[in-house]
Order: sequence, then C-alpha cells, then structure tokens
Amino acid sequence: MEQTLGKDRQRAAKGKLPPLLRFLMVMYVITIVLSLVILMATSRDDITYGVGFFSTVIDVIFYGASAWLVFKRMKAAVPVIVAIGLIDVAVSFVEVAMGTTEIGDAVFGTVITALLTVYFLTSKKVKALMTNSFTDEDVEDRDIPTMKDPVFWRNLVLYYCVFSILGHWMEAGFCMLIRAGVVAGSYDPSNTSLWRDWLYPFPPDGVGFVMCVLVLYPFKNWLQKHMKRKWLAVVPSFVVNALVCTLVELCFGLVVNTHFELWNYSDMAFNFMGQICLQNGIGFGIASTVITWSIYPFLANQIAWVPKKVMSFVFVAFILFYAMLQSLYLINL
Repeated sequence: MEQTLGKDRQRAAKGKLPPLLRFLMVMYVITIVLSLVILMATSRDDITYGVGFFSTVIDVIFYGASAWLVFKRMKAAVPVIVAIGLIDVAVSFVEVAMGTTEIGDAVFGTVITALLTVYFLTSKKVKALMTNSFTDEDVEDRDIPTMKDPVFWRNLVLYYCVFSILGHWMEAGFCMLIRAGVVAGSYDPSNTSLWRDWLYPFPPDGVGFVMCVLVLYPFKNWLQKHMKRKWLAVVPSFVVNALVCTLVELCFGLVVNTHFELWNYSDMAFNFMGQICLQNGIGFGIASTVITWSIYPFLANQIAWVPKKVMSFVFVAFILFYAMLQSLYLINL
C-alpha cells in the first residue's frame, strides 16, 4: 500500500504545474527583472541603504528562491510562498497604519497576494506536486570538486560574488593601515565608494579569488607533487601568486583605472605606470598564498559536506542579492 502511494506521489510530482502556479512563477521572474532594471537606471546617489531598499532586496531574493523551489518541486515551496504572502499583506497594512499608503491602494495591491496565499494553503494538487526534500539525497562527494564537475563552476561563481564584497572590506582595512602609517600609500577619506558603501562589490578582488582557484591552487598542488619536501613549495607558490595577482591588477588598471582613476601608485616605489607597485604585489602574494594554501581548501571541503539542493538554494539567493548590489552601480560606470 505504501509503495503504491509513493508511486502515485512520484507521478503527481512529474505532472505539469497548474496554470496559476505557472503564472506565479512568471510574475516572480518579471518582478525580479524589473527590480534589477530600475536599479540599473537609478544613480547610487539617489538611493540610501534604508528599509525601502532592503525590503526590495528581500522581496527579490524570496521571489527567486520561491521560483527555484517550485521548479524543483520542493516541499519547502508551500511554507515559503505562504510566508511571503503573509509578510506582504502585513507590510501593506502597516504602511496604511503609518499613513504612507491609502487603504484602497493597500487592498488592491494585496488581493492577488492574499488569494495566492489561500490557494497554497488549501490546494491539494500543489502539495501533491511538491514532493522533494532537501534531505532526499546524501551530501556531495566530499573531495574538492574538479573542473569537470558542474558543482565546481557553481561554487566558483559564488566565490566570485562573496569575495568581491569581502575584498572591499580588505581594501578598507588596508587603507586603515595606510592611515596608521604602517604601510606606504595615500589615504582618501572622501572616497565614497569605499567608506560609504560597505556592500559595494569590488570585481578585481572577486577575479583575484577566481584566479587563485583556477590557476594558483592547481599550481600549488603541482609543486607539492613534484617537490621532495612539500613545505618548500610555498616559496615558488608565493612568487607565482604575487605575479599573477599583480598582473590581474595591471589588467584592470589599464582597462578601467585609466578612465576612472580609482587608484594611482605613481608616488610609490617600484611602480609601473602608476597601476601596480612592489608593496602591493607583495601584499597580493601573501593574501593569495593564504587563500590557496588554507582558505580555499577549507571552504571547498566544508561546502562538499552540504547537500547539493541546499547549496543550489543558497546559490540562487545570494546571486540575486549580488545582482541587486552590482546593478546599483552600473549607471555610475
């Protein structure tokens, strides 16, 4: 009897989505695209990191995550979409209570959301379709994925996005060392992209981490394989790491910095065209060596323990978050 019920559920899960559910997914995608387009067309100076901005960010993340959950027929789709509906309705009437929205506009704007929420709560067909669970599968292969594995490229995109933001914070920390006189350089407190926008992505730092994964980590492994004493590999690894990361900065400098002058090392010792300098090259070598020998292997091993569906869900949510941040600065370019 249980086997028959299980087969019935599998057949139901493979069926087509109801028209209303397909309409919902289309609306979610349209909302996401419109939100990104609006941000692209808006100057950063016209937006503040306030309740309005972050409520839009949360909505977009929820919409994208919900569309993924429905597409993958996940059980979590029902509670997530119901929660989104309830939150949207509650926020609308809080705005009415605060006097920022007319009650007629609030009712009109939440009717569809309320109906969809009721539909998800009561529809047996929807619940029959959503049969997959995050715990349906074992964790991935616990070895670090290779370039032949699609998971490797998914993780690589995630690394780029995360370390574009973290790289901004590293840049700010380095500027504080300059201000304290620990290292040479110029400190500019009026740099709004650095000090005002802590979520401003710095693509060169994300690209640097990607180069560590694609080039420098395999090179480190090759050195350890061919050297009798593995620990000695850190010396040539450091040299190559510094050269590669300095080359990345030079490429960005020649393509971007010559137009916007985001940095200028003309006053630094052993600089080249004001785009790179010896001090920063050594710093890049230290940072990339720590990444290739410690940070990346640790992250890759930890992620390998996470089920694929969980990581895919995190990937969708964070990519949407990063897309909104990056879209916010495109007009300034």
